[in-house]
Amino acid sequence: MTQLRQPIRLLAAVVVMVGMVLSISGVSLAQEGTRQLTAGVPVTGTLSGESFAQTYWFDGVAGQTVTLSASTAVEGLDLALLLTDAAGNPLAQDSDPETAGSAEIAGVSLAASGRYYVTVLRMSGAAGEAAGEFSLTLAAESEEAATAEPALAEPTLITLSTGMQISVTWNSTADLDLEVRDPYGNSIYWDNPTVENAVFNQNVNAGCVAPIGDGPTERIDWAPGAVPTGSYEIIVYYIQGCEGNAPANITVNVTVDGATLEPVSGTLLPGQEFLSSFVLTASGQAEQGLSGINPGTVLTNASAYLTGQTPISADESVSGIIDSDNVYAAYSFTGKTGDIVTVRMDATAGNLDALLFLLDPNGNTVAFNDDALNADTTNAEIANQTLVSDGVYTIVATRYGREYGGTRGAYTLTLSGSEFEIPPALAALDLPAGSIEVSLLWNTRADLQLLVRDPSGAAVYDDLPRSASGGVLAEDGNVNCANPTTSPVSYIYWPTDRLPPGTYEVEVWYQNSCNDTSPVTFNLTVRVNDRVIIASNAQPVQGQVYLTTFTVDVNGFATAGAGGFIGDSSMIDVGSALGSAIPISYGDTVSGTINQTNKFVLYTFEGEAGDQVRIGMDATAGTLDPTLFLLAPEGAQLASNDDAVLNETMNSLIDNFTLPADGTYVIVATHYGVLYGGTSGTYNLSVVRLN
Repeated sequence: MTQLRQPIRLLAAVVVMVGMVLSISGVSLAQEGTRQLTAGVPVTGTLSGESFAQTYWFDGVAGQTVTLSASTAVEGLDLALLLTDAAGNPLAQDSDPETAGSAEIAGVSLAASGRYYVTVLRMSGAAGEAAGEFSLTLAAESEEAATAEPALAEPTLITLSTGMQISVTWNSTADLDLEVRDPYGNSIYWDNPTVENAVFNQNVNAGCVAPIGDGPTERIDWAPGAVPTGSYEIIVYYIQGCEGNAPANITVNVTVDGATLEPVSGTLLPGQEFLSSFVLTASGQAEQGLSGINPGTVLTNASAYLTGQTPISADESVSGIIDSDNVYAAYSFTGKTGDIVTVRMDATAGNLDALLFLLDPNGNTVAFNDDALNADTTNAEIANQTLVSDGVYTIVATRYGREYGGTRGAYTLTLSGSEFEIPPALAALDLPAGSIEVSLLWNTRADLQLLVRDPSGAAVYDDLPRSASGGVLAEDGNVNCANPTTSPVSYIYWPTDRLPPGTYEVEVWYQNSCNDTSPVTFNLTVRVNDRVIIASNAQPVQGQVYLTTFTVDVNGFATAGAGGFIGDSSMIDVGSALGSAIPISYGDTVSGTINQTNKFVLYTFEGEAGDQVRIGMDATAGTLDPTLFLLAPEGAQLASNDDAVLNETMNSLIDNFTLPADGTYVIVATHYGVLYGGTSGTYNLSVVRLN
């Protein structure tokens, strides 16, 4: 073997060629299954004058030692081997003419995790007539260096002469809760008020019983003595407004051994969580971290996670550390439509509260999990997730609160393929089988409404438990908070002899907590003709709606659509679509179509400050459930409407709205659910100036 010493002229040329291949067509090559090398599994290829080099790839892990062997039984077919990294930089080669019928690159230690390329080539290049088949094998030796758990400093105890205090003060009668998580992972709050030498003092305004509005304060005190070093996370929850739902202005104060950190302030709305953190060092100094509203399920700037990922394969585990310097790690794998995958992130050291996102090839969030379903743990798991498109998926491993979070530690992340198994809670009910089976399971006493809208537009849910197309609501867990349990099930099905073709819309709405404030995680499964086409899990907050679709063709074959929490116009990349916007004027009425391939239409009109406008969108055919957004000239959303008159019409109306400035306004005409909606049809849209 020659490791980059005196390379033959042909290999030098191939290095250039490989670099060009990777830069021009690396994505298509990486997704070609027959080109992927698996350790211990030989692959075969053919060399000739027309194809004198063949390139393959494998995903390597830092510290792994690999050996590559190529051989041929064809006399006169002389082989050479070249190993390069993902950018085409040569790492090792074998071009020894004395062993021309075979080539080997042995014992190469990979410096980094990532994609590697192997090129088998004919030594004579394009010259000569030798041609034939060869075999190539990858051997991967010990991966202990790659999978060893990263080192993490354990908390130590230091002595504080005056102890430590953490408090939150706010400006209203609202019911807010303070929680602190210490470096060991202990939580101190009203329901767990004593941990070691830490004590929670008083649950102010709890349940809105005799609430006070004159500077209510909650505090946690660490008595003088031993206190653990490491990262502390502070969480302030806005539980409920006691006199309306006005925002609450809060101030968080931290005092360590008599030294007070800079106070941290913020504004909370009902249901929101404010996060702050600090690190207590071995010298007794406190280093303040970032503070802000918990970003929850929203991943802004998703493109930042789509580069520099570490490749991971099915049934592989990798390790890492999450802290304030490394808030997330991104991993990638290639998936196909219909694949069912499970991703698990287990904390192995520190106080890490694991959090997982799964992104599709376009960077959209497919699934999100903070705490594994029905598990008393802060580990995260995205279980039995059905992939709805081919391509490279991204796993984002991070922590609760992300950049604002205060937990940190080592973790192990595992990707596995899986086959769907009926959950025990569902199997125990012995529910009727159907051509379509939609099940929803969750883990608290909350009331989550399951609704399925069929291709005719008819909905099946707790208020309308049957539809003319055959849909039946057989279970409605925790409906109206009546006798709620912590293992509820909702189930809607169509009998085995009924399978209307078309697009179905599935909605999960978190209606009521039923006085259970535990985080909700749900599993949503859709089976059509005994084939799982959707297996999703998510963690909604009260009031949120999760929406997805599936389409059944005339032969009974079903395909899944995208799914996620519905939101406002920010779901749409309006900027990139403005070039196709349709100009209209006051008094105009225009027609359009919304369907699964045309989710929204943009219109623009010129307005002046003080103009009072009425914008209407009326469905004229199909199942369309219209939704309207009005955007300011600078792009900010000014107004929106789903139903002009709730429970009377699905048409949309933005009425008597006063424009704040001169400029070009944008109207977004779409359907309920925006990118995730399933209704379709034609509409008329009008814009009228009223003054």
